[in-house]
Amino acid sequence: MKWASFIWLCGPLLGLIVQPVTGYYSDQCTSCFGQRCPFFAGGAFLVVIAIFLI
Repeated sequence: MKWASFIWLCGPLLGLIVQPVTGYYSDQCTSCFGQRCPFFAGGAFLVVIAIFLI
């Protein structure tokens, strides 16, 4: 329970860094699945892993 506040703080802080970087690379993506789909799928996979770790 002592790490709960740290976990809640990690989301917004990572969002400040990860969202602009992901947006930049997704704008340049030339995947056959489209620009955003590989990033949605990768992000969903990482969220599932993070939920299991928490």
